[in-house]
Amino acid sequence: MLAFQQQGITVLGVGRERAIAWRETEAFDRDVGNRHPAWDWAGNALAPYSAALRSGVPSPRLVEELRALFAGADFEAFFRGVLGCPATIGNCRLVKSLPHDTAGVGPQSWHQDGCPPGVIRGVLYLSDVDETTGPFRYKDDAGAEHSVLGMAGDLLVFDAMRLQHRATPPVRAARFAIDLVFMPRLPGRALQVVVAGMNHWPADPFVYAIPPDRAATAVEPGTPPAGSRS
Repeated sequence: MLAFQQQGITVLGVGRERAIAWRETEAFDRDVGNRHPAWDWAGNALAPYSAALRSGVPSPRLVEELRALFAGADFEAFFRGVLGCPATIGNCRLVKSLPHDTAGVGPQSWHQDGCPPGVIRGVLYLSDVDETTGPFRYKDDAGAEHSVLGMAGDLLVFDAMRLQHRATPPVRAARFAIDLVFMPRLPGRALQVVVAGMNHWPADPFVYAIPPDRAATAVEPGTPPAGSRS
């Protein structure tokens, strides 16, 4: 696992061929509406906010391959160094940005995430990224802008609460990526990969126990939470 740092961004390699295979076999067939509304998760609105952005539900095969990848010794050591403890994946979602020349909205506008302390973000490129194909951009402490170019298989890890950043709208070809939320793993817990749609993280990630079937349950808009009274 090769790594380099670029002023607050750490880039790790997960394998170009692996990333390309994921891009070609996963289905980016959903809009960015939030089909998993839940009171105990922070996330986007139900309605899609951009026609240029697409998403998808990671396949069981991808989820298992990501779980095995990040449970490996190299990544375990990396996250222990960053967080002081092992990590788990609080959300995993597929992201595809179609070429467009309109102003970026959502993750394509400058922002800082409201992550709880100790929660960091990851962007795994599934396609080669240059200045015309939607690079990740961030501002340093002086306000200067920087692009993070890379190849399929590059994983960008960063503190999204501290670093002002955005995904640049691509103009030449679509950009494919996997968006990841990394958070501390409680003692005695195995690494898991939660799929929560356009939600970002649990409201209280450090004590909240995620039901095993939460990731597989899509909640239709207007459906009351399980166990609630109408």
